[in-house]
Formats: sequence, structure tokens, C-alpha cells
Amino acid sequence: MENNALISGPFSEERAGFSTIADTVAVPDGNGGWHVSGKKNWATFIEGADIVTFNATITDADGTLPTDYKEHAARESIFIIPTSAPGISIERTWNTFSMRASGTQTATFDKVPVPADAYGGPFRTGLIGEMEWVVFAFSGVYLGIADRAIRLSRESIAKKKLGHTVSGENLSVKDVGYVQYQLGQALVELEMAERTLRGTAITLTEEGDAEWSAAERPARLSIAKIAATEAAIKVTDIAMRLAGGGAIRRGPALERAFRDARAGIYHPLSNDATFETLGKAQLGLLG
Repeated sequence: MENNALISGPFSEERAGFSTIADTVAVPDGNGGWHVSGKKNWATFIEGADIVTFNATITDADGTLPTDYKEHAARESIFIIPTSAPGISIERTWNTFSMRASGTQTATFDKVPVPADAYGGPFRTGLIGEMEWVVFAFSGVYLGIADRAIRLSRESIAKKKLGHTVSGENLSVKDVGYVQYQLGQALVELEMAERTLRGTAITLTEEGDAEWSAAERPARLSIAKIAATEAAIKVTDIAMRLAGGGAIRRGPALERAFRDARAGIYHPLSNDATFETLGKAQLGLLG
């Protein structure tokens, strides 16, 4: 933070995304450190990052992984190293319709030397148990997208005139009832998500999360992220409809907001994982 360093945090792998127990391995080097090998396919900002933090599974001394599932999961750990470390390479695989500017390439680790002081603790019960870093960051991004879409719509509607139409003469778009209705609907979607996020922050500051079990905590926090990402999708959809057919052309800010909003469904925790976890908690089925 003091040096304004940019951090890339790739935690997903091709096999099963964020839910993968890391196939990236950290093999003990005999001196307290490790040699890391593997591949991360969601390395956002990796091309410009100064630091990379990632998850890898610590193996036995001979490089083998434990056969017991629980032990395998327990060995999944966080590491933090400079991107200048030898053995790190970047594959330019990012070719998407959303988040184009993020440069989310693939990071490959080939026997990267990792010292003992780069160890950041357990992954699933550590970083993932404390989902604030995901929830508030992603929610802010997608609420910003939704807010911009509403502002673009409002500015366009306020000055756009239709002239003579079958509905009347010299008609202004802002006087059309369904336009007013949909703009109001978009605002409601944004406000509901904003209030959900604010309520989550208040719950945490007032220690209301003490009532949550450790197993359901990530899902409880992710309610706010879901509210924000779903609001961005709904609001940009409304904004595109209000803008008319011209909005579908490539390039305008609203077209970009519409595309970028769709990426929210892929950020952890997913809607499905959140709903399933909360449902299990309600039924007393979480460990």
C-alpha cells in the first residue's frame, strides 16, 4: 500500500474455477520454502502487477499430494510473491466481451522459488472465510456500473426529442410514461442493492456477524455481492431498452456498461453456491 503496488490475485484454475482445490502445487525445497508449479487462468491485472498472491497446495517432501480429501484441502495455502520472481510467465488468453480492459490473462508458475516468509496462511479457512475483500470490492464495481448506466440514460432522455410521432407532435422522450416508469424501476434496483451493501457493512461494524456460523459466513456476506451484480445486470438492461436500437452499436459507454455488467455472475461466490449454502444452513445441514 505504501508503495502503491498493484496486486494480482489469481485463485481460479481451469478444472473447476474458484471451487478447485488448487492443482497448483508448492513442493518443499528443504530450506523452509517451496517451488511452485501450476497455472491460474483468471490473473486480473497480471501484466502490470508488482505482486501476485495465489493459492497452491503444499505437497509432501517428494512432491506428492495427500490422498485424503480433507488433508488435501487443509494444505491449500496462500502465498504472496513479487511478479518478478523467476519462473512466472504470462499467456495472453484474455479475449472476452466483458471486462476487456482488465487484462485478465493466464499466469503460469514453473518451479517458482517461494521463500518461507511468502506464506500467507490457510486458504479455505483463512482468506475465503473472510469474504469482505471480495464482497465490498466487487459490489462497489458493479454498483458503479449501474449508477453510470442510470446517469447516461437520464442525460440522454432529458435532451432527446422525438418530434412528430403517431403519439403526438414535438414529443419529448422524458414525457413518455413508460420511459419515466422504467427509469424509476432502474433507480429502485440500484437503491435496493446500495442499501443491502450498506446494511452488510453496518452488520459487520456492529458485530452482528457473530451470530453466523463460520461455514455460512461467506454466503451471508455474498448476499450483498449478489444484490449489486444482479442490480447492474437489470439496470443496464433497462438502460439499453430506454436508449433504443442505437445503443447496440459497439463503442458507446452504455454498450460497454451492458457488457461489463454480465461479468458479475462469475465472481465468487456465485449465486448458486450462495443459495445452496444458505439453504443448507437453514436446514441444519452445514458441518
